[in-house]
Amino acid sequence: MSSIGHPWRRMLCTLLCGAVVTLAASCGTAASTNSDSQKKHVTWAQQIKQDAKKAKTSLGKGILKDGDITAAEFSEFTSAYDACLKKHNMTVSFDSKGESYTDLGNTLTKEEGDAIIDQCRTQTDYMLIVPTYQQMQWNPDNRDGVEMVVECLKKHKLVDQSLTRQDYIDIITDESRNAKEFGKYEDPSNASYDQQKAAQYTACQTHES
Repeated sequence: MSSIGHPWRRMLCTLLCGAVVTLAASCGTAASTNSDSQKKHVTWAQQIKQDAKKAKTSLGKGILKDGDITAAEFSEFTSAYDACLKKHNMTVSFDSKGESYTDLGNTLTKEEGDAIIDQCRTQTDYMLIVPTYQQMQWNPDNRDGVEMVVECLKKHKLVDQSLTRQDYIDIITDESRNAKEFGKYEDPSNASYDQQKAAQYTACQTHES
């Protein structure tokens, strides 16, 4: 069996940057990352009820309608999502840091695997459920997740103290800039790679520090 490659950093960007856009939209503001201004604070219940209106599937509508995503409901979602993937000979596993995909037949190209994943995400309202549920675990007060990462990186002196929220978003959404700025924490083959700092960088990204 082989794993389908969704790089860890790309998954993180999906969770953080996608959440910023979702939060902005739920507040009735422009879904833009061009400003460092703080978005109006909303509770998870408010955000989830707004997201319920966007749900396209009965699964998503049922999970989101009460303004909460319980562990049992998330388990219901992951079962449905995995069932969709298995129809295409793939499977998924979730943990605290994200998810990993496996090609059960060891025959899919990355492009084919990505297409299947995107299809199953659409069919299960993935983007309205997974990012929110995972953030609720480490951010129960619904603080700005990007700000939390930037604060942690500054605290541990892994980035310049002048780095802003928008600077961070611009970097992680640009493959070449990310490699230049954060490759020393993500890529063991990087000449400047520091294992201890890399571990702390990962802890900041996954909100374990």
